[in-house]
Amino acid sequence: MDTVEEFIKFCIESILENDCSGINLNEVYLTNIGMDSVANFQLMVQLEGEYGIFFEDEEITEETFLTVNSLANIVKEKLVHA
Repeated sequence: MDTVEEFIKFCIESILENDCSGINLNEVYLTNIGMDSVANFQLMVQLEGEYGIFFEDEEITEETFLTVNSLANIVKEKLVHA
């Protein structure tokens, strides 16, 4: 994957078992396309494995998992400080 955002989109499609290519995931709330707490946990585990990062408890919030961009920003920040 070229970008963090693309990897997140790939993971979401895999988790939801749905083609989300027609949806602008950068603007749509993830809950509106079916992402719930279990799906968010699966996504978090995939991101931790792919990028070698760890989400602290205080980072696991609704705001973090609001959109692809909000989540990608946290991942990128962690990569800078790794």
